[in-house]
Amino acid sequence: MAITYRWGISQLKRISSPNPETVNTIEAYLYGEDENGMNTTEVVIIDLTVPESYSSGEFTDFDNLTQSQVTTWIEGVLGTEGIDVVKEKLVKKLAGFYENDTGSKPDASLRTVPW
Repeated sequence: MAITYRWGISQLKRISSPNPETVNTIEAYLYGEDENGMNTTEVVIIDLTVPESYSSGEFTDFDNLTQSQVTTWIEGVLGTEGIDVVKEKLVKKLAGFYENDTGSKPDASLRTVPW
């Protein structure tokens, strides 16, 4: 089963130290869609520590963060093995949709969003 994946960011929780609006928790999800259009998500919560680079002056203000940067943080914390675990959970969820089913493309009226 060919699955395409992409990260989504739900929320960035912040604390006021060492800078105002320092991100300390990322609530995100991995979205997966198979070749039939069946899709689902797997939620991940990432707790961050203040990186050593902070003391060298490398700090991105909250308003300047990008989705790409936050996705890099997620993948860095999870590592290859952690990402594989999340993907495997997503694969199992998708496979569950086909249990007791013919495996045909899902009815378009059952899709919750068009994208």
